Amino acid sequence: MAGIGLSFERWSAVPATRLLNRRDREPFSSLGRRRARLSIFLSGATVDAERTSQSYGGKSCWLSPLFSTAKPPETLLQADISPGNCWAFRGSEGDVVIRLPQKIRPSAFTMWHISTAVSPSGEVSSAPREFIVLGVDEDEGETLLGFFFHDMDGEISQTFHVQLWPVLIRPRKAFGHIKFGVQSNWGHVKHSCIYRLEMHGHL
Repeated sequence: MAGIGLSFERWSAVPATRLLNRRDREPFSSLGRRRARLSIFLSGATVDAERTSQSYGGKSCWLSPLFSTAKPPETLLQADISPGNCWAFRGSEGDVVIRLPQKIRPSAFTMWHISTAVSPSGEVSSAPREFIVLGVDEDEGETLLGFFFHDMDGEISQTFHVQLWPVLIRPRKAFGHIKFGVQSNWGHVKHSCIYRLEMHGHL
């Protein structure tokens, strides 16, 4: 099921650059339990296909046995982050717009990607490197929430806090859509991939 993290106030005490203490050697089920203690999950998030980059893979282009069939962008809303179960898009730049079941005031975002330790190829150059996040209002357009850097050698889940508000001024604005814009990857020339995205905030 798709998941949206609605954070408790404890998130506000975590520095923007802090990564959650998760290690590749921990079972994925253990990671899920740890996350459950931090956030409340709601089902119902979907991907706005019209504003999302086209998936890469499928029978028309060769990637690897892991990508024999193109995964839909909804893959990044799933809990399964086993190797190959990610959403891939062509090149090093791409967007995904997530439609939330209800508006939230976002406070942080978590991006998941496998490590080199579990990658069948032994490398993760398709992982995002630089990306931006925007809140999308159907009437007022997009609001930049921050520029972020994903560390390829860091934890498999990395949490980034909202940097910009018209931002950091209360009352914070609520959004029904969140846009993730990948601007570069770690060197893969054909495609980039995202394993999982989570949003944290308040109603």
